[in-house]
Amino acid sequence: MAEVSVLIAAYKPTYFSEALRSALGQTLVDLEVIVIDDSSGDEISRIVDEIGDRRVRYLRNAQQLGPAASHDRAIDEAAAPILGVLNDDDIWEPTLVERLLAALEEEPSAVMAFGDHWVLREGQKDAAASDDLSRKWKRDVLESGLHRPFHRIALVDKSVPLAIAALFRKSALSGSQIPTSVGGAYDYFLSYLLCRDGAGATYLPERLASWRVHSSNLTSVPSVARAEEALSVARLIASDRRLVGLLGELKALESEALWGVATRSLRTGRRMRALRAAISSFRLGNREAAFLVPAALVPRAILAKIVWREKVIAGSAERVCRDRDE
Repeated sequence: MAEVSVLIAAYKPTYFSEALRSALGQTLVDLEVIVIDDSSGDEISRIVDEIGDRRVRYLRNAQQLGPAASHDRAIDEAAAPILGVLNDDDIWEPTLVERLLAALEEEPSAVMAFGDHWVLREGQKDAAASDDLSRKWKRDVLESGLHRPFHRIALVDKSVPLAIAALFRKSALSGSQIPTSVGGAYDYFLSYLLCRDGAGATYLPERLASWRVHSSNLTSVPSVARAEEALSVARLIASDRRLVGLLGELKALESEALWGVATRSLRTGRRMRALRAAISSFRLGNREAAFLVPAALVPRAILAKIVWREKVIAGSAERVCRDRDE
């Protein structure tokens, strides 16, 4: 049995070959790569056949399932005790598996080992953008080694790049399923499953992967659907009594997710959805949401003529509620 199962849910073939080759090019060769093909064509299958590595297990969804269900299937299919998620457009450094597996073995009480990553723009590592993300997610000040528990790191600071540069123990998921409703926020939900019982995670302050920035990135489009997925996860986490020590901060994250739903719904003409989300966000303490209530009641034709619409509504959506960078 392989030591590590690498999980790739593939949607688009554009960068898939690079991602797959980076998984197969690891210095630790005792691994399997599970490719879940959730695309609409045959290009993913062709690339797998072209590479022709026996360590790849190719599975095609009978119908498109989306990111949550596709990764759930990949986890179920994994034979190894240690799992890693690699997006179909990202790249692992050759030593990622070796370095993170060693970190896990040094800390038997840890359920996860994770590192930092580069930002990849037009095929080049962008050092300045990489530094900005490290600061944004507080990995620049995160101490190396074991953190137990790691609730705050994973859920509030969102320091864990689970779908970019991490390995975790399959046994720590306890057979839990990923709800379809969380969609592209499946990685945040998995981080929640891993940390909710107070287990530990070990951090290796090295850039072991590259996260690719491009216009067709699955989570880069600021849609209502993406906002609803983020809200679904936020509500699940905020209702978990095991996390009572973080309740205030988790409710604030739920309010922020509601604000995202409200602003994006308003911009797409879904005024009643915007109104309900704005009221809920306000009740959770977001005073800024009060300004959206009258806006949601104004007819769309009139709203479009209001000068501050783009400055306040669109601007706030970009500032507060855009999808996570990772």
